[in-house]
Amino acid sequence: MKKIAAGAGRKLALSNLEKDLYPAYGFTKAAILDYYRRVAPFLLPHLKGRALTLKRYPNGVDEAFFFEKR
Repeated sequence: MKKIAAGAGRKLALSNLEKDLYPAYGFTKAAILDYYRRVAPFLLPHLKGRALTLKRYPNGVDEAFFFEKR
């Protein structure tokens, strides 16, 4: 498990960073998290104050999914 700073004095514990989430493309969980980290400054201002529904694929896009609402 890897711990990183999440801003505002918060830390996140990350695990399974080598997990292959998009097998057809070879994208790992670490690669997806890095992408979100890089686009966050541009994406987050548009999401602030909005309801958000995520379609989660805990075992990769070829497996079962569930919806998460926040």
